[in-house]
Amino acid sequence: MIGIVAVAHNPKIAEGVNELASELVPREVPVRAIGGDRDGRIGTDIDQIVETVENLYDMTDGILILGDIGSSITNAREALKLLELEGYNNIAVSTAPLVEGVMIGSIESNLGKNLDTIKTKIESQRIIDSW
Repeated sequence: MIGIVAVAHNPKIAEGVNELASELVPREVPVRAIGGDRDGRIGTDIDQIVETVENLYDMTDGILILGDIGSSITNAREALKLLELEGYNNIAVSTAPLVEGVMIGSIESNLGKNLDTIKTKIESQRIIDSW
């Protein structure tokens, strides 16, 4: 099963993603949303991303990391480089929308899909076509 790490700039956004996931995501799918820097301010923290992935890694077949905006993706990619240097593999960073990516990715993970399939699926989805 693929685990999902959601990285948000705002701790309240992360709390909201965790709350939504706890209600809608199958319990078997490991989802962790983290937000803010280590001091609880707006921002993201590479070390926090690395720690979260390391904590989930052994209970999964891979990890998909999603971010909310800009530097969350940049920091996730930097964390991925560090994790690869430590020997971790089968981890990917997605640019899919955060909430939709977590929800659809969790469903696909629960169905037993692999990391590449899930990443492709969530990045190709159009949740809202038009107004």
